[in-house]
Amino acid sequence: MKLAIIYNLALLTFISLLSCTEKNKQSRSSDDEFLKSIQIPTNEKGEILSSEMAQIKLVQTELDLGQLKEGEIVKRKIKFYNIGKANLLISNVKSSCGCTIPSWPKNFIQPGDSSNIDVEYNSKDKFGFQEKIITVEANTNPSNTNIIIKANIKN
Repeated sequence: MKLAIIYNLALLTFISLLSCTEKNKQSRSSDDEFLKSIQIPTNEKGEILSSEMAQIKLVQTELDLGQLKEGEIVKRKIKFYNIGKANLLISNVKSSCGCTIPSWPKNFIQPGDSSNIDVEYNSKDKFGFQEKIITVEANTNPSNTNIIIKANIKN
């Protein structure tokens, strides 16, 4: 139950921050729709109902870039689907290294729809086998999904 409360508070904080930067005020009904679309469903005991949430399904959880020359920049798209019952909202995608830059859709991905996470890997000053982790944070349970990026950098 504590986890559900903490997760709901984090989402409410995120929503509050978004509303502070919003240029155009929306009607109360659209605010209610937004909140409803990312609400974490729980049962009467406060337990999270994962089966009613958004679910991210990555086409690949490991991206092997193969052999690269030092200094080479490689861009890839990682396709994903929302296979859950609620709208999927990716709140953040972060990398374990500054050499890997992810970008992601900021809009909702409806159930059954797909989109891409774009990844740019810069092999500058890298040598040998490299493994980086990209963490996707979303309104899913669990809230984090990892993608492993591998490359072998040659001179």
